[in-house]
Amino acid sequence: MEIKRTKGEKSFSLVEILLALGLMALMLTNFYSAQSRISLRSNQARRVTQATWLAKSLMAQVEYQSTFLTPKEMKSTKKNQEFSEGLCPNKCRYRYNLTIQPWKLDLVSILFSQMGDEQASQNKEMIAEIKKQVKASLGSELLYYALAEVTWNEGIKKRSVAIPYLLTKQTELDNLVASFSLKKN
Repeated sequence: MEIKRTKGEKSFSLVEILLALGLMALMLTNFYSAQSRISLRSNQARRVTQATWLAKSLMAQVEYQSTFLTPKEMKSTKKNQEFSEGLCPNKCRYRYNLTIQPWKLDLVSILFSQMGDEQASQNKEMIAEIKKQVKASLGSELLYYALAEVTWNEGIKKRSVAIPYLLTKQTELDNLVASFSLKKN
């Protein structure tokens, strides 16, 4: 049986149909790979956000404890700890490291570092006396730092988020300032 065509009636050839199907398949493949990349990036961003909130909750606990304890009493290092069920429920994939250590920072040297060499040599005795007084009043460990690092595995990679926090001997500083103001009066 032969199909008769009327004048002006046209159709697509087999090559044109295969080319159109190939382009359509390529577009669909690109669309779905873009969607999967978006989904992957969204999951990664969600994990980073969760880890950041967990690290912030650790720092909130450290800050709260610092109102009752001195930094020296809080000094510790915790490695690869699990979060409590209240903070991270249902098979928590996150773990944390928490370090609270003295921060060796010579404040007096930093304050006087802007002096020229000639001025510094002239005031050497004064700087040494100020350092001695600061150490006697506040001790050698004036500042402490806390570092909370939250880690999780993402495939074969280990990811992490870290938040630092600076702790001071606030009650001792307040008492020292109060004693200076009482001496003036």
